[in-house]
Amino acid sequence: MVRLTPILRWSDYFNLPKRYVERAKFKGTVIEGNMNIIPHKTIKYNDPWVYTNDPPWTDLAQRKNDPRQGHQRPQLIEPLKTWDFFRGDMVEIMVGKDKGKQGNIAAYIRELNAVFVSGLNLEIQRISGGAIASSSIAIKEKPLIAPHQVKLIDPYDGKPCTIEWRYTAEGELVRVSTRSGRIIPKAPAWEESHDYAKKSTYKPGPDDTIDAELKRVTFEPKLMTVAEELMKANGIVETRKRGPVYIY
Repeated sequence: MVRLTPILRWSDYFNLPKRYVERAKFKGTVIEGNMNIIPHKTIKYNDPWVYTNDPPWTDLAQRKNDPRQGHQRPQLIEPLKTWDFFRGDMVEIMVGKDKGKQGNIAAYIRELNAVFVSGLNLEIQRISGGAIASSSIAIKEKPLIAPHQVKLIDPYDGKPCTIEWRYTAEGELVRVSTRSGRIIPKAPAWEESHDYAKKSTYKPGPDDTIDAELKRVTFEPKLMTVAEELMKANGIVETRKRGPVYIY
């Protein structure tokens, strides 16, 4: 049985706050010398986090970073300051057996500078089905390192190019080919996420906080202490006289 494994990476796909991702990295990590599991504990010696193709909040990623496995090899990848590749972009592979072939970006992981091109740079893996079930063969895309192993395609001539970010007359930040000067637009799939296909078509659900509630002012500063404010709210009148205050 041969099947094409779906690529669903976690970078810019799950709408999760950054603070949640940072907390989830060390959720359930075992402290060295203490067999008690301490959730939401940041462990200094287990930093930096060794990123993999699995989301940090999954068991596979946490097992990879478990301190009981011994000293982890440090991550020798410096993430790019500006990211130029998005889902759906047409790119050309510059190295390997698929050199010169063009395809669309299926997914990417910014922390690893990794880009996955749909249907290209494939690897075959045998998945064991256990003692009873038969094993199967899975074909999936291997990551390519950006920006050296993949280049964006210039829509003007269909050839790979380098880009730079520029502002349009309307103030929009766009990608521009350094060879032809043409704008390289983002594909419609770039804003697709776990919650919606397009931001403009997303409708808030019962668990979402609406904009009006976010903008509502819930705190009014007052020149009173907390005790005085509580007394005023509960109708308590202070009958004692305040003692003299001396300033030297």
